[in-house]
Amino acid sequence: MVISDGFCKDIQTSLPLNGVRHAVVRRVYEMMCSEYVEQCCHHHRSVPVLLKKTNFDNVPPWLKNTHFCLWPKHYRQLFEVIKTVRQ
Repeated sequence: MVISDGFCKDIQTSLPLNGVRHAVVRRVYEMMCSEYVEQCCHHHRSVPVLLKKTNFDNVPPWLKNTHFCLWPKHYRQLFEVIKTVRQ
């Protein structure tokens, strides 16, 4: 999951939906939150990736207690996580 300022605005439920892309982003986010809760707060399929100009405050609360990667600084670490999940 790539976290950017735009992503943070898209997932805010207090804002009205603005087009199909916005609705899809919000729906996928809601599905990820539901999966997280169903797995008793363990998630193995979501790794937050923070872009250069995005800070930790933009990470959704339920993802703050997990490992995250800074792009492009941690690109090798991210690729290892992806490789591990695929196996």
